[in-house]
Amino acid sequence: MSREELQEIIARLVAGPVAVTITDNSHAMITVRWSNPGYKVRLHHMFLEADPPVLKALAGFIGKRGRRPSPLLREFVTAHAEKIKKAPARTRRTAVRTGGRYFDLREIFARVNREYFNGQVDCRITWGTRTRVRPRCSIRLGTYSEQTKTIRVNPHLDRSFVPRYVIEGIVYHEMLHHLVGRTPVKGRKVAHSPAFRRLEARFPYHGEVQAWIKTHRDRLLGR
Repeated sequence: MSREELQEIIARLVAGPVAVTITDNSHAMITVRWSNPGYKVRLHHMFLEADPPVLKALAGFIGKRGRRPSPLLREFVTAHAEKIKKAPARTRRTAVRTGGRYFDLREIFARVNREYFNGQVDCRITWGTRTRVRPRCSIRLGTYSEQTKTIRVNPHLDRSFVPRYVIEGIVYHEMLHHLVGRTPVKGRKVAHSPAFRRLEARFPYHGEVQAWIKTHRDRLLGR
């Protein structure tokens, strides 16, 4: 039926003026507001297919403000759940902070991108959230988010004793994640596939970066 036909039926059943708006809402299927005289009603488009018993139950719900929907109305909504469009997932906004006390990530990103990737990497980069240094068992020096296409570098690396090539090596590693993504290996997708490791080893200071991290791990862990 059309919106006009639905509105006419409901108005007749509630015995009063009704203004119906059809929605594609993903949360509220029925919204009723009293407007003197009459009602302003917002209905999900599934109600355009409602049969007489459901329309009667709907009119009863509209006319008796403050009451819960009848079991018949709840069953109708459940039966037509496939018509409810899922609300898009909210993407967390990422604050970008590239300037550090000792290292400028914007400049390092640009150099690594130009030197090793021909400027093909188009993601963002930022220092992560700084937390209090305390003894810990593990530490992530860099991460890449596929959802926000953002590289985060651990801010505890922005210190005077950290060599620049270590920052560049971590940025290079996370840039590879952006370009390569997850690769199928033996039926499952993995981030550090053999192909990824081969590309990672092309970084000229790859061995030095790993050796430095191993030597200074306790200091980075706050021990």
